[in-house]
Amino acid sequence: MNFILEREGYPTIYLGLSHRKDYLDAIKPADDGYYSPIVIMLCDTYLDQHKEVADQVMIKMKAPLKNSKVDYSVKEFLRLKKEYGKK
Repeated sequence: MNFILEREGYPTIYLGLSHRKDYLDAIKPADDGYYSPIVIMLCDTYLDQHKEVADQVMIKMKAPLKNSKVDYSVKEFLRLKKEYGKK
């Protein structure tokens, strides 16, 4: 995950000891194919750590998108959030 974030120019996420219990609780349901808890946990942690990046994404979402890579990434992120947020 961090490799992909870094490759695309985004800050990485840090999961330290303070996140251990939340991470383990969220990843356990993924063994049964229920990915919503881990997706939500990682998304919330990332947004907490990188609020300024989230603010920039929101600005880009409201402005006409000129970069097809950004356009695709934003749309895919929203699709995944919607899909896994319902479960």
